Amino acid sequence: MQQARKHTIAVIGVFFALVIVATTVGYFLARDGASVIGSAFAGAALSVSLLVVYGVCYQLWARVAWDAPFLVGDTVKIARGPHTGADGTVISLGQGVEVEVEFHSRGLVRYAK
Repeated sequence: MQQARKHTIAVIGVFFALVIVATTVGYFLARDGASVIGSAFAGAALSVSLLVVYGVCYQLWARVAWDAPFLVGDTVKIARGPHTGADGTVISLGQGVEVEVEFHSRGLVRYAK
């Protein structure tokens, strides 16, 4: 299965899991006497919190699983692609092994390993 397809399936799975969490929390709060609107907001707030935690955990897992050894501030030399041979500094980490590099002479460019 292609990597992009696996990521799409994972994102859809996480989305549906968060919908189930929000619905379940809202249901139990409403059943116990809370207002329906308040219960819905509580479920949604929990879902957003879980989504943030999922994003952080995904980035940590991706660094370990896909061997992304870069840290912010590292100096790198691009080995493949249109910027081969250019030197730069990692200024932010993206999803998986994607990093944002500031080339010493060209400005900001997004580059994936």
